[in-house]
Amino acid sequence: MGTAIGMMKKLPICARLIKSTHQVLMHGVRGEGKAPGEFRRVQNWIGGRNPKEAVHVPPEPQEVPELMTDLEAFLNNTEIEIPHLVRVAMAHYQFETIHPFLDGNGRTGRLLIVLYLIQNGLLLQPTLHLSDYLEKKRREYFDCLSGVRSTGGMKQWLIFSLGAVIETTKTGCATFEKVLALRNEVDEEIRKAGSKAANVNLLFRYFFQNPILEMTKATTIESIPNRTLLRLVNQYAEKGLLVELSGKLRDRTFAFKRYIDLFKTGN
Repeated sequence: MGTAIGMMKKLPICARLIKSTHQVLMHGVRGEGKAPGEFRRVQNWIGGRNPKEAVHVPPEPQEVPELMTDLEAFLNNTEIEIPHLVRVAMAHYQFETIHPFLDGNGRTGRLLIVLYLIQNGLLLQPTLHLSDYLEKKRREYFDCLSGVRSTGGMKQWLIFSLGAVIETTKTGCATFEKVLALRNEVDEEIRKAGSKAANVNLLFRYFFQNPILEMTKATTIESIPNRTLLRLVNQYAEKGLLVELSGKLRDRTFAFKRYIDLFKTGN
């Protein structure tokens, strides 16, 4: 996501950006050996052991570049008056139907939704995370996509897609409110810290950005000396704001668990 947003300072969403993003996305994960960053050159299919048994057979590989060029033009065409959320829903359907990569199409397709919303000013940061919702509604998600392919009926897919955005946005807003409440609680701890306030502020500024800390003899956070840092971490573990995960006596790992838990599905 960071790579793609950086590229968008110079490029609109286009085949080059999509390929580069896919290459980064696939590094070190499932499918990394399946031509990352390159449109497929062989036929693929979804479901079943072969194309005859498949739920969906995407276009032949030689058609992919032209289809992706068409999709790029649709995403960036300012002469067509389509609400952004409707346009990106239609584009997501088209991307998943083309299935331009050998693997990672679902991950890339979800990422493209956020990139489009950032490009068009609906999001300032990549804060819309649809994956959890789509995983919970996996069957309905695929049924709606298949419905467009089999009948051409876009309405049900648009209803589902817009509903996903609504529900995910509500969940995100509720999570942010909880984060702010926790931040206020931490601010109160900082006020109580007296002469230690500056170091406590640095400590939790770190934990809000990196909620896991591996504590060794060499670990420091900005200007906090190692021994001072260890005392502070132990102090706030005793208060319950931090949790020790490793169970070791040395080289322990601490987590800002209450913060992490705010992002778990259902909280």
